[in-house]
Amino acid sequence: MDQLISLVNGKMAGLAQPSVNEIVVALIAAALVSFVLIYYLAEAQQRKRLPPGPWPWPVLGNFPHLGAMPHRALHGLAAKYGGLMYLRLGSMPCIVISTAAVAKEFYKTNDANFASRPKRLAWTVWHNDDEDYRDLALTSNMPYWRRLRRFLNAEMFSPGRHASHQGTRVEEIQFMTKILLEDSKKGNAVDLKAWLYNVTCNTMTRMVAGRRFYGNGDNQDNQDMEKMISSLLNSSVLW
Repeated sequence: MDQLISLVNGKMAGLAQPSVNEIVVALIAAALVSFVLIYYLAEAQQRKRLPPGPWPWPVLGNFPHLGAMPHRALHGLAAKYGGLMYLRLGSMPCIVISTAAVAKEFYKTNDANFASRPKRLAWTVWHNDDEDYRDLALTSNMPYWRRLRRFLNAEMFSPGRHASHQGTRVEEIQFMTKILLEDSKKGNAVDLKAWLYNVTCNTMTRMVAGRRFYGNGDNQDNQDMEKMISSLLNSSVLW
């Protein structure tokens, strides 16, 4: 009997001593469970003050909800949650507006409350570590921004200035339409996104620099301009 008790005690003692690997796995599992619980508790507390929207995943946010066709996914989400929707893209919180009535409420009725811009690392680097920024698209609602907006409204976006560039806009649309027709005759597939992007960029560069850079041959200047704009846009999104 004593031998049997000793044998059982030995077995129990062996079971009560987990290996190092088991301890590490248990600690990792406990850390993951704690992280998920803290994340969901914090998210639930924050969402009390936010518009409705799909529940985001940890780290990934709502990217899994967008799938391979984000425009269709966003349409479906807007139909479910309404014209004002909250999404978290990775760690970036976003408010999505998808109806004219809500857009009017934001940009006309409450425009002063939503006039500021977020501060991003890439933009700060481009502006030599000046977090106030010094251009219309990125600076926040401050006296400098208001003066700049008044100047641009009077000198660049006035009806007279808009009419003076009408010929440029017509020429660029005709130029890109010609390229579109040439591609269709060859049976080539048309990337509508790239086509509209080229029309917009050519119109802007014609107004600013007096020349077009897209669809006008493959010289080095055109390639450098395309790379610069692509790098600028990609960096601003990633950072």
